[in-house]
Amino acid sequence: MTGLNPSRLRCVLGGIAAVFGLVDLAALAFVLLSSGGPAPIMISARAWSGFFFVHFIGLVTAGLGWLLAVSARAGVFHGGPFIDYLLLLTGFILVSSISGSFLGRGAGPSWPALLPGLFLVGMGLRLRNGLALL
Repeated sequence: MTGLNPSRLRCVLGGIAAVFGLVDLAALAFVLLSSGGPAPIMISARAWSGFFFVHFIGLVTAGLGWLLAVSARAGVFHGGPFIDYLLLLTGFILVSSISGSFLGRGAGPSWPALLPGLFLVGMGLRLRNGLALL
């Protein structure tokens, strides 16, 4: 058990976010690296959509589910780490939407696709140090 020290809770939640950010970046690195030539496997748009849906649902349920399970076991709920994780999720949604609007035009660079994953890794590492986001 990790205990109920709020900084320790933030540390674990930050680690969860950073891991999900790396998974996001790994999937997009596959796309960007295969854009120079034929990809070793073909992945349909529906499969990508499903991946990102499961990725987001997993991000939400892993972090919040873990926090709620630890809190239920100890009988004490700390709102600070909960709010920090909700802020991280909100920022991820905003960064994903903004970078998606740049990609939706169809013309231009593909690097904005990396921004949501980089955001998760960066904010996850920031939260990992145990300090509050705000």
